[in-house]
Amino acid sequence: NYEHSGGHGGDKPLVAKIFHPKDFYDGSQLVSAEGCVRMSNACKIKEQMDQMVTRLEAAEREHGVTPENDWTLGETVTNTYDRIKKSIQVTFELELGPLLNQVHNGIRAALTEVGGTPPVGIDPVRRAVMGAHYEVGMQMVRGPDWKWGNQDGGKDPEGKVSVGSVVEVKPNSWVKVRWSNGTEESYRVGNEGMCDVMPFGIEAPEEDLAPALQAIVDALDNSLGLLRNNLDDRNFATCLRITWLSSIDVLQELINEDMSGDVHIVRRANAVLRQLRTYMHADGAGVPMALIERSSDALKRILEASLM
Repeated sequence: NYEHSGGHGGDKPLVAKIFHPKDFYDGSQLVSAEGCVRMSNACKIKEQMDQMVTRLEAAEREHGVTPENDWTLGETVTNTYDRIKKSIQVTFELELGPLLNQVHNGIRAALTEVGGTPPVGIDPVRRAVMGAHYEVGMQMVRGPDWKWGNQDGGKDPEGKVSVGSVVEVKPNSWVKVRWSNGTEESYRVGNEGMCDVMPFGIEAPEEDLAPALQAIVDALDNSLGLLRNNLDDRNFATCLRITWLSSIDVLQELINEDMSGDVHIVRRANAVLRQLRTYMHADGAGVPMALIERSSDALKRILEASLM
């Protein structure tokens, strides 16, 4: 097999770079189970403080405040309580920092032409192959552009396709695969728009999302499950609320910076908003729909104003 086409570079016409989700998100882990523990512990401290304040308030109502007991809800307790509440917000933002940065950068890219334009002229299977994140050990099968005969060993007597494993991820959308018959070769997974092999069991996307927007979706898919499994309902909802509000702030800031009335930017912003609404609501487990509607309506008014 080959890893670059023949001929001299000067003889080849320049081809516009096709951007893929992995150009905007490399698949890295953005949240951690340890971070979830830290967020949960911070909230437990606040819960204990809530209980103490409740008891102190009840004592004030029952016994009144005298010079002997005016410490109950005095300045020291109040200031401590305020600091704890602020520290919880800081803890959540710190632990969610990598995810927030990824989403915010994705939003910025999704409003640009290169990152916010849905792919055209590429069928869904090839698009999925080009957008996949590859790593050693990933199972591979023949792709839509396979032309290497039975190099992979061919189908077994029962008609099942041969499955190989990635042994090396190479630059420029190439991977080296080892097949069950012992053959090792390099294949294209997007180079020049060709896909000799593809991940075993890959599913084509249902919707043609722009690459930067798909990267946002991939980052959320890669993070929300871990948060859901390691946080209680209240803290999970808090994470989504922080992500939603900060993302709306970024969108609003970008639109305010560019009030040119570019219909393409407005369309891209609306596409981002649609995806964020779905993920942040999380089928009722995340941000309340009332808050989502209020934030969305405010942003939509800004988008409409930019077109006037």
